Amino acid sequence: MVEGVGTLEGRLRKALLSMLAGFLLAVCGCEAPVMTDVTDSGIYFESVGSGPPLVLLHGFSLDRRMWADQVEALRDSYRVVRYDLRGHGLSGPPDTPFQPHLDLLEVFEAAQLDSATLIGLSAGAEIAIDFALTFPERVRRLVLASPGLSGYVPQGSFEWMGAVGEALRSGDVVVATERWIETPLMAITEPSADSAMRAIVRSNAAIWTYRQDVRTPFSPPAVDRLEQLSAPTLVVVGANDLQDTHAVASLIVENAPNATLHTVSAVGHLLNMAAPEAFNRVLRGFLNNR
Repeated sequence: MVEGVGTLEGRLRKALLSMLAGFLLAVCGCEAPVMTDVTDSGIYFESVGSGPPLVLLHGFSLDRRMWADQVEALRDSYRVVRYDLRGHGLSGPPDTPFQPHLDLLEVFEAAQLDSATLIGLSAGAEIAIDFALTFPERVRRLVLASPGLSGYVPQGSFEWMGAVGEALRSGDVVVATERWIETPLMAITEPSADSAMRAIVRSNAAIWTYRQDVRTPFSPPAVDRLEQLSAPTLVVVGANDLQDTHAVASLIVENAPNATLHTVSAVGHLLNMAAPEAFNRVLRGFLNNR
C-alpha cells in the first residue's frame, strides 16, 4: 500500500494529484496520469481523470483491463476508478473469509469516494447491486451489464460447463481455462476484442485453484430485495446472451423502481468488449441524463 493512505498527508497528496490531473488536461491537453493503490486487504485499483466518480467492476475470470475502451471514452469527463476483484488481476487471493461488496467499500475508502456511479458486468453487476442495497447513500447510479444477481437460481442448462468441470477434476487448470474461453458466455466475434479477452482470462487462470467456501454469501440475497434498489438504474444486455442473463435483467427491471432496460443487438455476455461503441453510446446517454 502507498505510504500515507488514510492519513491527512495521504489525503492531501491525492487531492493535489487530482487537481494536477485536471490542470494538465485543461491547459495543455496532456493525458491525466493514472494513480494506483492497494487497499488494506490487498485489493488493487486505479484512478484516472477528474469529475463525477465512476467505479467499474469486471466479470469473473477477467480483470480491470476489460474496461479499457470505457476508460478511454470516459476519462476526459469523469474520475474513473477500476479495480481487480479479489483473486483476479493484481489483487490478493481469497485466502480468508470475505464479502465482495465489502471489498468495494474498501476501494471507496482508499480512493476517498463519498459516493459514485457503479458500472458492473456479470459478477461485477451482482456486487454493485449488493453494495447499493447495503450502502444506498453511496450509490448515485447503477449500470448493470449482463447482470448476475445474488440468490437467483439459474433455470437454463449448463451442459456447456461440462468440459470445464472435467478438466478441473483432472487437475488441469490450463485446459480448464481454455475450455472456459470457448464457452458461450465468453464468445466474442470481433477478432481484436476476442484476442484481448483470451489474454486477460489466461492471465487469471489461478482463479480455478482458489477455495470457493471463503466467500460469505450476501444475506438476505438481492433477488428478494430488488424493490429496495432506489438508485437510477440502467440494465444492459446483449441480444445473444444466455437465457438466465435475460431472466435476471427482467427481474431487475420489473422490481427495481427506477430501472430501465437496453438491449444491444448481435452480441452476447461480454458486450462492453464486443461492441464498445454501442455500449459507450448507451452509457454516455444514461450518465448525461441529469
